[in-house]
Amino acid sequence: MRKLAMQKPERYVEFSDLSPEDRLLSPVLENYPAVFELVREGSRRCWTEGYRLTLTAEQLSSEEENAMKQMEDHFVTVLRKVLMLSIGRRLPLEKLVYLAPHLGLPNDFERRLVHQYPHFLHLVTLKDSTPLLKLTSWDAQLALSLEEVKKRQVLQSKASDEKMELITTMEKFLLPKGYNLSKRHRKMLARFRNAPFVSPYEDPRDFDCLEIKFEKHAVAGLKELLSFTVEKRMTLDTLAHFSQEFTFSYKPRNLVLRHPQYFYLSEAGNQETLFLREGYHHGKLVEKNPLVLMKEKFGTLLGTRRIAGPKPLC
Repeated sequence: MRKLAMQKPERYVEFSDLSPEDRLLSPVLENYPAVFELVREGSRRCWTEGYRLTLTAEQLSSEEENAMKQMEDHFVTVLRKVLMLSIGRRLPLEKLVYLAPHLGLPNDFERRLVHQYPHFLHLVTLKDSTPLLKLTSWDAQLALSLEEVKKRQVLQSKASDEKMELITTMEKFLLPKGYNLSKRHRKMLARFRNAPFVSPYEDPRDFDCLEIKFEKHAVAGLKELLSFTVEKRMTLDTLAHFSQEFTFSYKPRNLVLRHPQYFYLSEAGNQETLFLREGYHHGKLVEKNPLVLMKEKFGTLLGTRRIAGPKPLC
């Protein structure tokens, strides 16, 4: 409703112009006077009703739009890296729509990003008319995982006598408090930890799904994808749409439960949400990008609700 108003020159929307679904939500707008102003215009015999954004809400919306424009390069890089994580280096456009909100992409990312950056991304159409988003070319500089980047930063910033100690700490198996795993599970995790690192950007099509190399690739890929998300989390329902496109989307719930040192699964709100553990500290995001900060500002604004008075006596 807010974004619809921002598309109008005067930030004003008539209720008669709303879709049937949005019209059902219109009575709720009066509960948020800091965001929406209900308007009645015209004469007694001919008047229209609608809503307009408050000045504060309009300013925040403009600030959000500016932040989205400034992050275009970041969004393009994220799209390229997500495609590089996929098994075929391509993804159906209709499936990307489910992933886009988690990545913070604009609703019209196809127009704003894909068509504007053909030297990085391009669309192809299959014989069954399915549009696919593909990489224009592979970029070796982007094919570095979050884990590899962190190690490089450590090696570049620390004295030689501290390097190995810090890298060992990064690779150390840290089981969250309250997890009592079976002896068999712990042995599996020990084998997993000691196995050679596998880049999530390595082509997995020749991997045996029963080998530990496949699981190393899947875990690294899932960590990488979650690191791209705005809030370092994603619903399992979203991953379910990509059952054939990523190694980690094959039975993702099992993969997450096997590796509690990296992931946390919450079942709050009647849906399962997957969290990247290293993205949080004491339940709060370690780093907040501009879109998260904007979301918090809008949350504060929405928290200013109208308190209903006593019902009139009849």
